[in-house]
Amino acid sequence: MIATAHHGSQSYSKEPWYEIDLKKATAFNALSITETHSNINQYRIEYFSNGNWKTVVNGDITKNVKVHRFSPVTGSKIRIHILKARQQVSIAEVGIYNEKI
Repeated sequence: MIATAHHGSQSYSKEPWYEIDLKKATAFNALSITETHSNINQYRIEYFSNGNWKTVVNGDITKNVKVHRFSPVTGSKIRIHILKARQQVSIAEVGIYNEKI
């Protein structure tokens, strides 16, 4: 695991987002989101590379554990945009991985 984070959104945020600063350019090819309760319906995962945000996943997994694997990317930050949720969002953990293929 490269990094993990925990965050709960403000109850008044219409489309909350969470940003994880990896402090340096880091390669990764998998990401997991674990919610305290299954509230997130739609989300977008982006990474920051060469001064730009790039989308790596448009997700709609409604289970409380969301796992995504994708072609390797390199970025210094990761951002999760919550596009649709049933209730206030509470993310228990975000796991960032560079799995061997």
